[in-house]
Amino acid sequence: MNAGVAVALAVTGAACAAYGLKFVLSETKMRFHYLWFFLAVVLVAPSALIAAGLWESIPLALRRVPAVALVLFAAYEAAVGAVIARHYRDKAAPGLDYVVVLGAQVLEGKPGRTFGRRLDAACAYMAENPHARCIVCGAQGPSESVPEAYAGRDYLVAHGVENERILLEDRSYSTAQNLRHAAELVDAQHDKIGIVTNDYHVARSLALARKAGLSHASGIAVRSYERFPLNSIVRESFAWAKDVLAGNA
Repeated sequence: MNAGVAVALAVTGAACAAYGLKFVLSETKMRFHYLWFFLAVVLVAPSALIAAGLWESIPLALRRVPAVALVLFAAYEAAVGAVIARHYRDKAAPGLDYVVVLGAQVLEGKPGRTFGRRLDAACAYMAENPHARCIVCGAQGPSESVPEAYAGRDYLVAHGVENERILLEDRSYSTAQNLRHAAELVDAQHDKIGIVTNDYHVARSLALARKAGLSHASGIAVRSYERFPLNSIVRESFAWAKDVLAGNA
């Protein structure tokens, strides 16, 4: 029994390490993926102790700590994942007054891949709904040469959206701030708002929108470019916990 458990833990730990390494090799500037290396250590360490015959010498209470922690972590991820799944394929509602494009990374003055996909979705909606206006969100991050809102506006104009239909929200450094400041630019109680963001991000964005006072907000889910967006979903669960603790959601 112990041998089988040791092998299962080692294989799962190795898979976590390989998944984390994928993000290191992609040269992403985000650091959340180091969680996968931490999980690899948590899984492989007991496996090594079992293989060495030392596991049984550890007090039972201590042996239960990693198991209980992993079960609680898995339960939380399952619960958040279920909520995320409810809005994972949200479609744009007809007749929106505004579409709000949440900010994302800008590279060399232009929208990165994630931001570009969100802006493309906004372009498509505005082409089909000529009365809708667009609010582009995002301040200038420390590694960005221009505010995200400015880069987003330039992208929209270059793709045929009239400049007078675009509003800028350039003060925000988080999703919660994006939506609070965007709410100041509209009639929050009556205007119909579509929030354009990645599929795994829609559910939390809608919760934050409600907290910001946007009474008629709906999601416009943009498909993630990641084939297996597990890292993004887990990161989203941590961000959701942070927002709840901060009173944002």
